[in-house]
Amino acid sequence: MNFSEYIAILSGNTDLLEKAKIEKRIAILESEKHSFYKEKLSAKSKYGIFENDLNSSKKILESLKIDQSKYEKLPISVERDIDSSFLTINNKKLRDIEQIGKLVIGLNNINTKGETQTHGTIGQFEIQMKTSVNPENNQILNKFYAKGELSYLYSNGLIITDNPKTAVRYFVHALDRIPNLVKEYEKKVDNLKNDMIVIDKIIKTEWSNEEQLKNEKDNLKKIEKKIYSSLDQENKKLTNNPQDPHEVKEPTMKSSINL
Repeated sequence: MNFSEYIAILSGNTDLLEKAKIEKRIAILESEKHSFYKEKLSAKSKYGIFENDLNSSKKILESLKIDQSKYEKLPISVERDIDSSFLTINNKKLRDIEQIGKLVIGLNNINTKGETQTHGTIGQFEIQMKTSVNPENNQILNKFYAKGELSYLYSNGLIITDNPKTAVRYFVHALDRIPNLVKEYEKKVDNLKNDMIVIDKIIKTEWSNEEQLKNEKDNLKKIEKKIYSSLDQENKKLTNNPQDPHEVKEPTMKSSINL
């Protein structure tokens, strides 16, 4: 019971009690309506974010599939070795993988000073590297990439410099990530589409209690009109029958004396 209902009960006026109950129902409905449209506004915002993410993910997936078709043409063995004829380092084509690996290791001595440089190819992918400096200890690091439509790295971009074959395999391992990335982005695109369907339903849903709220507000106007009408009648009675608060009427007495 709220304060308005309490006062209405004390007054004994049933119209006042009914008015308090209607106002309480309206307050509950208004609160429900506010929460509904707040959620709807949030859904619209999420939809925009998801839509941008979906468009971006579709473009990435498209690029991944192009790179996947290039990757599938590479003659890669179970041991993750690649035919030397598919490799060039600084325009040099060598048949010996060991020699190619030594050239790759030699790239690690180059400082690109923050620029991305291309130093060879592996199939239809470019072999790229970029030098960065660790601000904490000023250590120079070279990161290596296999670049197609997108850039791919492995083991944080760092090659192993003590084994020429392993150095060459770095780029194969980087490209080996493509099939899983395709699956990952296919799943992401599907999930985003499903999420957007759910959000779109929320956006298009109308609040179901709008008519009820309208009726309650109409009822409130009626009961208020009734209360004001009752007050007007009471005021008119007081106006038509004024009484002096200082006036004291003397009681009338009948004589009981017989003469």
